[in-house]
Amino acid sequence: MQNICIKHLFHPSVFDSSAERGQDTDNQYRVAERNRYFRWSKKDSSREDLIDSIMRPFPIGSILITEERQANGKYVRDIQDGHHRADTINRFYKDEFMWGNKKYSEL
Repeated sequence: MQNICIKHLFHPSVFDSSAERGQDTDNQYRVAERNRYFRWSKKDSSREDLIDSIMRPFPIGSILITEERQANGKYVRDIQDGHHRADTINRFYKDEFMWGNKKYSEL
């Protein structure tokens, strides 16, 4: 088991939550093909609650990642469990929503 810093794991430079699930990618991380599509609504507070937990800092649970060799020969890490948390963190990095009254770039 390896501990990885969230700041590096879900940053847009290494993970693109909008990439096609399970397809070859140049990113270091992707959502595993078997995962369902993102379901957290903009209308509920799940996204903001997750970011609030991270900022306080409260535990957010574990995220399971496996490594696979792609058809192009590059290795990629698949997010097997914790996809919604990973996606939300990635979207926050991209300033797609606010925590409190600030976007990530304003913190």
